[in-house]
Amino acid sequence: MSEASASGQRGVQQLAVDLMRRFGREMDGWYDCLDDEIVMEFPFGPSIGLPARVEGKDACVATLKMACDTLEIRFEDVRALPLADSSMVVVEYRGHGEPGGKVYDQTYICLQQYKDGKLVLFREYMDTSVVLRVFGNLGKPKDEEG
Repeated sequence: MSEASASGQRGVQQLAVDLMRRFGREMDGWYDCLDDEIVMEFPFGPSIGLPARVEGKDACVATLKMACDTLEIRFEDVRALPLADSSMVVVEYRGHGEPGGKVYDQTYICLQQYKDGKLVLFREYMDTSVVLRVFGNLGKPKDEEG
C-alpha cells in the first residue's frame, strides 16, 4: 500500500470511528456526513421491523431519526478495521442503553464505504434477539405487540 493510500485509509478509519461515537448525540453532524446517494442495509432488519435496504439521504435520515427516537442508545468501544479497498472499513462497536429500565447491550459489525468524505454505504449486522428482547418489533406500535 502506498503512503498516500495508507494515509487515506487512516482518514477513513478515523471518520468512521468519530461518526459512530457521535450517534445519538450529534445527529445533525451525522446527517451532514451522508452522501446524497447513500445506501443503508440491515440484512437482518426485517426480523425486527426495519427495512432491509434504505436508499437516498432523505430516507436514511428518516430511518436514523426513528432509531434515535425509539432506541435511546449510545455506541461505545468503537474501532474501525482497514480493508484492501481504502474507501471501506469494518467498524465494530457496542450499543448500550437502559430504555425503560431494560439493559440493552449489543455488539454490532458494520461495513462502511466513504467517497469524498461522505458515507455512501452503511451495512449493519446485529443480534436481532437482543433488539426484540429489549425493544420488541420496531415496526409495530407498542400497543400492537403481544
